[in-house]
Amino acid sequence: MIIIENNFDLLDIDDNKKLQELCDGFVISETPKEGPVGGKNYYNRFFISKNAPNLKDIFAKIVLRTKSSVKKTGTIPCDILLQNTIWLNKVDFDSNKNDNFHYDMCDITTILYLNDDFEGGEFEYIDENNKKIKINPKKNMMIISSNKLSHRVLPVTSGIRYSLICPFDFVIKDKKTLL
Repeated sequence: MIIIENNFDLLDIDDNKKLQELCDGFVISETPKEGPVGGKNYYNRFFISKNAPNLKDIFAKIVLRTKSSVKKTGTIPCDILLQNTIWLNKVDFDSNKNDNFHYDMCDITTILYLNDDFEGGEFEYIDENNKKIKINPKKNMMIISSNKLSHRVLPVTSGIRYSLICPFDFVIKDKKTLL
């Protein structure tokens, strides 16, 4: 499953300003490194709590839009819940040279692009017909994908690409009720 939305109405001027300040003050929490089971992280990441007071409204908007978009597909039979940690990815010429196709570990991932003043850095995925599809990120574009979508980020050739990554998990009811 992949959903692509140009969410020019999702964030207001204040939201964009807060996110720009986050990009301007980017602090590395994790650098590119080997990951579990032979995986590798090719991005510089800044981890953010979903409860960060100055970003709660932004995260709430992303959660609502993600739930609405996923519900429209009819492919997800249950609710989704935002994980505790969100991250800001910073991809530049030096940080992402060999991103292999991979699957995300969470059930659903929402990617919100925060800028488009860079070259390269396309989101590439393999569709159900085994065809490679490239998406050129634009500011305020949101991609929602399931953990069944094989994808990668192509190298940035100039500039810096910022994206906000929001991982979601399915909420599975453990008790049956009439409601």
